[in-house]
Amino acid sequence: MTVHIQMLQEIATHARDMADAMQAIVDDCAAQLAQRRADGEAPDTNPQQQDGFVPYDEPTPCDDKPAAPEKPKLTIVELRAFVAERSTPENRAKIKAILGKYGVRKLTELKEAQYEAVKNEVAAL
Repeated sequence: MTVHIQMLQEIATHARDMADAMQAIVDDCAAQLAQRRADGEAPDTNPQQQDGFVPYDEPTPCDDKPAAPEKPKLTIVELRAFVAERSTPENRAKIKAILGKYGVRKLTELKEAQYEAVKNEVAAL
C-alpha cells in the first residue's frame, strides 16, 4: 500500500514539474511576442514559418465530434405520469386550461409534437 502511495506522490511531483516547465514555455513565448510587438514587428501572415513549420490544415479525428446523444422522445405514458404527479386540486383547473390552449380536452388527444411543450407548462405550475 505504501509503495502505491509513494508512486502516486512521484507521479504528482513529475506532473507538477511538467506543468511548471510548460508554463515557463508559455511565458517565454508571450514575452517574445510582446517584445516583437513592442519592436513594431508585424505578425507573420505567411503560414510557412522561418523554421519550416507549416500549420496542419487538414481535418483531424477531433474535428469529427460525435453528435450529442438524441434525447429520447417523451411518450404519452410518461406525460400522463408527469401530469398525474402534479394534478392537485388547485392545479387541475390550470392543467385543463393548458390542454384547452392546445385545443384538446384530454392528454390522449394531444399530438406527439406537443407533449414536451405541455410538460414544460405543467412543470411551471
